[in-house]
Amino acid sequence: MDTDLPAEVTLLEKQSEVTSRLAAIMGEVAEASKKRVAIEREIKAAQAALDSLNTQKGSVESSIADLKSQLDAVTQAKAAEDKALEELRAKLESQRADLEKLAALPQFIAEVQAKSTGVASIISNATASVDAAQKRVAEATANAAAVEKTATELGTRIAAAKAQADEAQEQLKGVLVEAKSAKADATAAAATVAELKAALGSLQQVKAQVDAARNDLTKLSPAIEAKRAQAAAAVGQIDQKKATRDAQLQAAQSQMGTSGSGNGAATPVAPAKTPPPVQARQAPAPAPAPKGKADAKVDIDALVVAGRLDEALRAARESANGSADPDARIIDAAERLRENGNAAAAAKACEKLASAGNNSATVRYCLALAYVDLKRFKEAMPMFEALSEPEYGVLRENGIGLCLRGLGRADEAAQHFSKALEIPGQPDGQYRDVLYNLADLYESRGDQESLNLALWSFEEIQAGAPDYRDVGDRITALKEQLSKIEVPEPNPVLTRDGRGGRDNRF
Repeated sequence: MDTDLPAEVTLLEKQSEVTSRLAAIMGEVAEASKKRVAIEREIKAAQAALDSLNTQKGSVESSIADLKSQLDAVTQAKAAEDKALEELRAKLESQRADLEKLAALPQFIAEVQAKSTGVASIISNATASVDAAQKRVAEATANAAAVEKTATELGTRIAAAKAQADEAQEQLKGVLVEAKSAKADATAAAATVAELKAALGSLQQVKAQVDAARNDLTKLSPAIEAKRAQAAAAVGQIDQKKATRDAQLQAAQSQMGTSGSGNGAATPVAPAKTPPPVQARQAPAPAPAPKGKADAKVDIDALVVAGRLDEALRAARESANGSADPDARIIDAAERLRENGNAAAAAKACEKLASAGNNSATVRYCLALAYVDLKRFKEAMPMFEALSEPEYGVLRENGIGLCLRGLGRADEAAQHFSKALEIPGQPDGQYRDVLYNLADLYESRGDQESLNLALWSFEEIQAGAPDYRDVGDRITALKEQLSKIEVPEPNPVLTRDGRGGRDNRF
């Protein structure tokens, strides 16, 4: 992505990507819904087929039950006929002798044969009926087995279809979640675009106001330069008058001394004309600087605050008069602005010096401090780490500790503060600043041991500089806080007898 594009264009591109992604997701949702409807239709058709097979199975089972009842009835009839035959046979056996005696025995036998033939016909019919019933039972059993097999296959297919439906439903839920998330992202992006548009409008209004103010200052510049020239001329005239008056005064004193030595007494002079007594001067006082140079520092501060950095840089370098550091006035102005709470203007001034080719340690350190005040800790820390000059050792470790604390890494910050206190040969004020930052870190922890260490550190500072910052108030507050709890005296690592390069004063 081109990083030079405006923020609103980038957000519009992101919104377009999110919109296209949302459309694709909605298409996937529609396809998943269609698949789900088709699967539900197949499940309904399979369920209907299964119901139909169950119905057929019930009718077949009913037919089998009817056939079984008919077979039982035929079996009972056959048993009854067998019993009748046995009874008939018994009668035939008992009456055989009588038949032989009867003259009508042939006719009786014919009747018996006729009855036997009828019974045989009934038995033959019953046997055929039983065979037919057994055949129907076998067919019904085969049909029932086929129906059961088909039902099992349908059950398996229904289970698989249900599993597919559940999986499709889970996928559909995931797609819906992604769609909702994408919609929320799109809404947030739209809100951000609206905010950026509003901010852009405000910035355009501010730019118009700044341009108008710049035009006004440009118009007033000739008048300001003219006033400055007039003031310089007036100062020159005053200097000339003062020099003339001093010359006249010296001449009068010389004349008074000459007349006194020649006549033995001083010549009386009218009081109105007597000049005021003048003390002996050891050396001539330096001539006052022109007003333009005397006010250069104030002008540079005003130019830096107004954002006119090019003019401030040009004015500082023009008034340097061959100084070793022509940008010192800009750096001093940036330091004053930062100390007065205007870290943004200080950072812009230092950035202007860096872009103009001044990459000195002073400029880099001033810019890093401004970034710390602006809570731009990630940008400030590499700048502190790059200060390899020996005279910046304490300042480097102190700055790294401030950045680490701002990033929420308090333990590492304490280590760098302690390391700064071990570096020898630097001014007491640097150690005092480091110890103050370390004490403030201890106090922020809030536990009893840390509060005692903070109190000890503030007292160490107060011993060397009683009026340093707000150490008096901090000590009073800590003592009041610690008086409410009973804690053992801490055994601090640092002692007042001096460690490393520090003396016994802070």
